[in-house]
Amino acid sequence: MRKILFTLCLIALITGCSKEDEPAVPTNTSIDVSELVSFIGKSPQYVKDNFKDGTLANEGGTLGKTELSYHYKTNDNEYRIVFSGNTENEMTDITVIGDFNTYANGIEVYKKEMDLINESIDHVTYIARYYDKMAGLMDFSSRNEFWQYVLENDVSRSVTETWWIVNEATQYFTVDGTYDRDINRITVQIENKVYD
Repeated sequence: MRKILFTLCLIALITGCSKEDEPAVPTNTSIDVSELVSFIGKSPQYVKDNFKDGTLANEGGTLGKTELSYHYKTNDNEYRIVFSGNTENEMTDITVIGDFNTYANGIEVYKKEMDLINESIDHVTYIARYYDKMAGLMDFSSRNEFWQYVLENDVSRSVTETWWIVNEATQYFTVDGTYDRDINRITVQIENKVYD
């Protein structure tokens, strides 16, 4: 009897310790794009020290460019966030990717996340693009008209909303949010390009 009790205690101890070794992934209410935008131009070390909403999964890079990959969980989904830097040790691109099981779930979360982006970042220009399998590309400058069209027609192939934070001859700083119906995927791309 003592042997069985000792074995059970040992199993419980090992099981309890192994769970403590796994880092907990924080759960966020949504993708905080305004916070992600603030990491553009910062060093990889700054991102590692200050991005607490995700769990660092991988650190790598090539040709002097750093890449940090994080697991990021919201109430609606799990995402992968990749911070990419340039050779000057500054983050210039951030990509958020999340896959969904159904169209209904994916487009609902996409709309919610894009509403938050629209409300939380200052931008100088906006455009929406609706990609139809038959008719091709349609551009919308009015967000209300765009979403009314999506409501009436659903997404045929994909939709993209783009916000320009800076749109100048020497700098192109954008946030793109795309929903791809074929693979039920949301992609948010934050990109800052500076030209000489």
